[in-house]
Amino acid sequence: MIDIACLPPKVNQAEIYRNGLPRMGVQPASEALTQFGISLGTQMAVVPGRILDPPKVAYARNKELQIRDSAWNLRDVQFRKGGKLGPSVAVAFNERRGDFDDPQDQDLVRVRLLNPGCESLSFNVSSGC
Repeated sequence: MIDIACLPPKVNQAEIYRNGLPRMGVQPASEALTQFGISLGTQMAVVPGRILDPPKVAYARNKELQIRDSAWNLRDVQFRKGGKLGPSVAVAFNERRGDFDDPQDQDLVRVRLLNPGCESLSFNVSSGC
C-alpha cells in the first residue's frame, strides 16, 4: 500500500481511471447501479495544499542540520540531553537458520555497531547490551 501511496498523483490518477473505476463498476456504470438510479461522478476531488518550509533542527552545541527531502543525517551530532539505553535485544530476520556463527556476519556487525552509534549521539548505553 505504501508503494502505491508514494507514487506521483498523476500516476495514481491514471491508474484509478484505467483500472479502479471499471473494477468498481463505476465506469461504465454497472447494471446494479443503474437499476437503483445511482450514478457516480468520475471527477477527482481537488484538495488545496501547500508545501511547508522544513523545520529548523538543532542538536547539542546548536549544530543545525541540513534537511533535504524531509530527512537528515545524525552523523557527527549529539542530542542536547542524552537518554539512557538499557539492556536491549536485536533480532535479525533472514532466510537462514541458526545462531551467528561467523564473527563477520553482517547482521552481527550491524548489532555491534549499534552501541557505539548510540553513544556517539550522547546516549548512556548499559554495558552488556
